[in-house]
Amino acid sequence: MNRRMNMRNVREILRLVHEGNLSNRQIAKSCNCSPTTVTAIIERYKNTDLPPWPEIKTIDDAELESRLYPQEITSSKKPLPDMDFIHRELKRKGVTLQLLWQEYKEQYPDGLMYSQFCDYYLRWRKSRNISMHQIHRVGEKTFVDWAGPTMKVVDRTTGECKDAYIFVGALGASDLLYAEAACSQELESWINVHIHMFE
Repeated sequence: MNRRMNMRNVREILRLVHEGNLSNRQIAKSCNCSPTTVTAIIERYKNTDLPPWPEIKTIDDAELESRLYPQEITSSKKPLPDMDFIHRELKRKGVTLQLLWQEYKEQYPDGLMYSQFCDYYLRWRKSRNISMHQIHRVGEKTFVDWAGPTMKVVDRTTGECKDAYIFVGALGASDLLYAEAACSQELESWINVHIHMFE
């Protein structure tokens, strides 16, 4: 995405924050971005010497960008996180950007603040622009697996708490989903959840 478009989105987010009386989630939906991005931009705005909203309208995109995203992040003595490591770690169960930032801050107490850390990662990820378009013919493929950690289920009659394993199936062409909780990941359960999905 080019920088001019990014700044247009940033400007729209700032406008909606000051004029729209909307929640961050509503602003994110309107601007086609994540609520985390909206929060990060609001934090950036609060930490700058930018004037109040009505005066920002008179500032051109280049100046707005230079004041919201000063070069100090990349040119300062602050150690920058290893984005390849962070990207790999985020694929592990239960690992979040918040957790990785806390570990980073333990190692580098004077490092980036959380909003800067998130923004730096999101910009790094966008710059990689890795995508692979796949075409699936209708009815040809279903993608299935056990998903995520187990969930606790309470038996209403006995009050006993048991682990439930979540099975998820997705049709390749339509993206229709099927999900079911099972009491185990044994072969019998695996076959039964497939039968239920196809039914």
